[in-house]
Amino acid sequence: MVIYKLLGVDTQREKDGFSVYKNSVIADDIELIKEQLEEYSNYSFKDELIVRMDNLGLSQSALAKRIGISHTAVGKWLNRGEKPKGKERYKELGMALGMDEIQLNTFLMANFYPRLYSKNPLDAACRVVLTKTIGREFAVKVYKDFLRQYNYDTYTINREPTDIFTTELSHDLDNVSSIESLEKWIKNNSMYFRACDKSYIPHAELIRFILLYIGEQSINDMYTTGDLPVTIKNLLYPLIAENEIAVKGLRTKLIVFGLYQNMNENEINIMLNIVKLQPITEPVGKVDNVLLAALRCAHERYPFYELRNAEKALNGMFDNDMPELRDFFHNQKARASGLVDYYEKDGRKEAIDLLFEDLYTDYADSNILVYMRDIFEGLVSEKILSETEISDYTVFMQTYKHYDA
Repeated sequence: MVIYKLLGVDTQREKDGFSVYKNSVIADDIELIKEQLEEYSNYSFKDELIVRMDNLGLSQSALAKRIGISHTAVGKWLNRGEKPKGKERYKELGMALGMDEIQLNTFLMANFYPRLYSKNPLDAACRVVLTKTIGREFAVKVYKDFLRQYNYDTYTINREPTDIFTTELSHDLDNVSSIESLEKWIKNNSMYFRACDKSYIPHAELIRFILLYIGEQSINDMYTTGDLPVTIKNLLYPLIAENEIAVKGLRTKLIVFGLYQNMNENEINIMLNIVKLQPITEPVGKVDNVLLAALRCAHERYPFYELRNAEKALNGMFDNDMPELRDFFHNQKARASGLVDYYEKDGRKEAIDLLFEDLYTDYADSNILVYMRDIFEGLVSEKILSETEISDYTVFMQTYKHYDA
């Protein structure tokens, strides 16, 4: 193979040669990512919990009492590295620690849960209770009592919600004057709710954005022909059908879909922002920083990713449809076109550019998802990352048909 010869790899040892070939292509990117990791500050749930407990003078038992759980549960967070299970527990913990709405939103997103969402009745209740009881030791009790009294702890979302701007609903919620009038507000606005404790009904905006990437192809056909990973198929089916999807792991699934579709950081952010999740450009923790740095490396090395996505999206839009997205992709196309012209300039391409194309571009039926896999593998082999740290991503990534190629 000519590509192997560019690196002086023995083509008779193709399996070993592939490893040399691959590592040579991403070596500089690995070093750049390592340098950037040295500068970041890693978020720690445990550290934040300890600091906030110390600031309030709360013991393990006192915090547990505020939340209404056993002190051993808090002990597991403090001593065993365990974390709360589910968004509701994080909300209760934030309220017990005296957080205001902005702080609670930051806390939720740092732990990869959606920020408080006015189209979620439990979040709406939390916002009002928080406003009326902030900093009070009984805040969580008031919240839980309200949910139990009106059976909102077992709330079921309307499967066909009516659209309304979230900002409009949020502004209306700000006018709720008391906890007593909150129940009436929830009843009056139940047709707008899209999320509850553990699930979310996809907004049309997210579905339309995703359809720009998969086009008119049948999900079944794409899966049958092997062009679609099973985890991407399992994400797309409920999304396109507007069925409830689990909040847990949604951010990871959307990011993996973004990698599969060669999205840049701004494209991935659009998806994450729609569902109120932590943007990829505001990384939390080591793996997030690796993802962002690697994304930037891949797009800098191969500008065709951005150009093709912009062209595909613009071709899939109807006239006068999604004006903000149309402007976004027109700007992306203009920027990427200039970068492509420079990339294709006579004499500019080097052997390493051809190697990158061979491994990670459409010519090899491959993409950024495979590139990210190799970055992860390289960082694990150098003990910069552990298998445990990347397990949430590798579970979804490994079903890609070329993952083990």
